[in-house]
This record gives sequence, C-alpha cells and structure tokens, in this order.
Amino acid sequence: MKKERFPKAYLWFLLPVIGLLFSLLPDCGSTTQQEQVEATGSILVRWGPSLSQAEDAVYTLEDGFDCIGAGIRSVDALVYDQNGDFLVSGGPWDCENHEGIIGGVEPGSGRTVMLMARNTAGDILFRDELNDVTVAAGQTSFPGNCTLHPNAPYFSNWLLTASMPQSRYGHRATLLDNSTVLVSGGRCYESGDGWIYLKQCALYNPVTHGWSSVDSLEVARSHHCAVLLSDGRLLVCGGNTYDEGSYRACASCEIYNPLSGTWFAASDMKKARTGHTATLLQNGRVLVTGGYNDDDGYLSECEVYDPDTDLWIYGGWLNQPRSSH
Repeated sequence: MKKERFPKAYLWFLLPVIGLLFSLLPDCGSTTQQEQVEATGSILVRWGPSLSQAEDAVYTLEDGFDCIGAGIRSVDALVYDQNGDFLVSGGPWDCENHEGIIGGVEPGSGRTVMLMARNTAGDILFRDELNDVTVAAGQTSFPGNCTLHPNAPYFSNWLLTASMPQSRYGHRATLLDNSTVLVSGGRCYESGDGWIYLKQCALYNPVTHGWSSVDSLEVARSHHCAVLLSDGRLLVCGGNTYDEGSYRACASCEIYNPLSGTWFAASDMKKARTGHTATLLQNGRVLVTGGYNDDDGYLSECEVYDPDTDLWIYGGWLNQPRSSH
C-alpha cells in the first residue's frame, strides 16, 4: 500500500507558525532585561523607660514602662539621612506595644531615627535619638533599643520636618479645621527672572510630616492676609502683586474650600492694600484695618467682609493711618 505524502503546500503554510513558536522560547544564552526598581528597607524600633526615672514607681524597670502612668498616648518616629534631610515617618504606635516598624526607608548608612512619645494633646513628653543607622534594601534593620528620656521643655514644639515644595517668604500659613496647614502665596527668587510672586500653594500634613501641592491662587501675591472663616473656608485678601508691569498692592480676594481643594474668586476689597490685618469677628464677618497702597499712602479706612453675601462694606476709620500693625 502506497503511503500518502505530506503536501508541500501545507509545509509552506506551517513554516511561519513554527518560527513564531521558536521565537517565544527563552534564549539560554541570554538574560531577560527587567526594569530595576530599588527596594526600600525598614527599621524596627523598640523603646523602654528612661534610666534616669528608674527609682520612680511609675517607670520601674521591673514592671516595664507604664505608658498610661507616664501620660503617653502614642509613639511616632522621624527618619533623616546623613545630611539631615527628612526621609520618612513611622507610627503613630500604641505606646504599650513597646515597638514599631518604620517602612519605606531609603537604603543607606548614616540614618538618624528620632523617636517621640506624645500625650493626648500631641505634646512631646519623652524622646530619644538613634544615630548612624544602616538600612539595607529589602531588609528590616534593628539599630538597638531607644530609651525614652523626659523631653527638654525648649524642644517641646520644634522638630525638623520635610521642606516645602518651594522656598518662599511673605507667604501665609493657616491651620485648617482638618489639622492640616495651608501655605499660600509669597515670593521667591528664580534665576533669570529675579524675585517673583507666587500663586503656588502647599499643604502640610502633621501625621505624615509631609507636604503636597494643592490648587494655586488665581492671583500671585505676597504679604497678604489669610483668615479662617467660621465655616472652615479660608479667605485671602490683598497683598502685593505684579500688575501691568509694576509692583503694587491689590484689592483682589479669594476663598479656599478644603472640601473641594480649590480656590475661587471673592469680591474685591474697596481699597487695594498691603500690610493690613484681617480679623474674624464673632458674627462670622471679617474686619480689615489699615494697610498701604501707592495711591493713598497709609490707610485709616477699614472694611468688613460678609461671607454669606460676598460683599464688602465700609467699617469706619482708624484714628491714625497705619500699616504692618
């Protein structure tokens, strides 16, 4: 019986398919190139009582650190590099756990870990610092136990934290109802442009100790007034700006809504002014006093802003014109 031969036409059809299959097989003589992503490390911190308080019944070493008796609510940490630049934060942790892990730390040596124990109000009661800590990528490093010492009074309210996204002066920093801090406007020096007014704003988060960019002002300005309204919105009014080729005081006002994270224009003041003050009154209105502009000089006229109607009305006159009061 004669065997049927495989038709040549089918062979030509299968050749491209066979070639494709071979191209998908791994090459034993080469390595696959993958995107290299630098892994981060972590730091394990443990804390105990201050040795200087060992005789006190509250901090006896035998019984462990009595966090409740010491008035400590939580413990958190900050990590800095060898240049003193902020890297990452850790916590807050429950004090009675006596340890916590700081994740996402950039690998390297010379890291500094600052540990802080706080009361319910957020005040730092105890602290310690570990220096020259080495962090390995993909590993958890244990640099040693922290000993929480009673905090020096002069250190209670100041800590190094992350830098703002942009350097500036003449800006305003306002505590919002959600405990974040909004920095608005200001001036900075840029090579080639000299001193410029800023529209950019930044938001500080006290929990993460970090900054984020938010919606910009509609009018670049510095030395303006910023006052938190009764409903949680932020009113910005006046200040210096660059307008039609000259530097001058402005009358423009804007309102920031923390819920939407955006600015929108409010009614202009009746007088352009810088160096003035803006004060929230008990009735929810805002009193603006004094200031200066190039046309009128130092001002005695005052104005009152009503957030409900978005209107400014005259608020009388100071006995003496004044600015920067």
